[in-house]
Amino acid sequence: MYWTKIGLLDNQSLTRFSRIVTSAEKPEAVMSNPSSSRSKRPQEQPVTVPVTKTRATDYIIDVDSFELSEKETNHQILRCQGYTLCFPAGKSPYTAYPFALHDTRALPWDISIENGIMTLFAQTCSGSLSGTEKTCQSCLDLLRNGTLEGIRTRLVEGVHQNAQFPYHSFGGLHEIIRHKTMQVEFYRL
Repeated sequence: MYWTKIGLLDNQSLTRFSRIVTSAEKPEAVMSNPSSSRSKRPQEQPVTVPVTKTRATDYIIDVDSFELSEKETNHQILRCQGYTLCFPAGKSPYTAYPFALHDTRALPWDISIENGIMTLFAQTCSGSLSGTEKTCQSCLDLLRNGTLEGIRTRLVEGVHQNAQFPYHSFGGLHEIIRHKTMQVEFYRL
């Protein structure tokens, strides 16, 4: 089969795919959860799916006919909101954050910027929450990270001009270059 040649389907997926095709060849497909020792969910009643035959080889399965139980429809998955890094007034995350630190140090977080708001997500963040929390414990633990504390301090107090370049933000590097250019112009006169 073409899909196995190019590596998109393995043997297990091919078996599942062939079961689907076999069941679709019947005028009325009956789908149910197979009982297996791995499944911890209770056995559900089979669901009858209306199948419409348009041509000899084509079948349309109406997925809108599936009815979810009340338990499945009321269940909401809460997403971790991460840690929002606050910037001083007049500073943008695009020009004030030291992005180059990610190349020189192994930082335990990833960055997301949406609508000018920078959010940090721990690399160990599961992404989903249980209960009423808005942020997972891994992302809350970022508050105690020494490197992040240093970044927050430098956002407020500024970076020393002799600090290594990865500690400077794009805006800080631009300011250093502007200052050096002014010095060169002054000494040329």
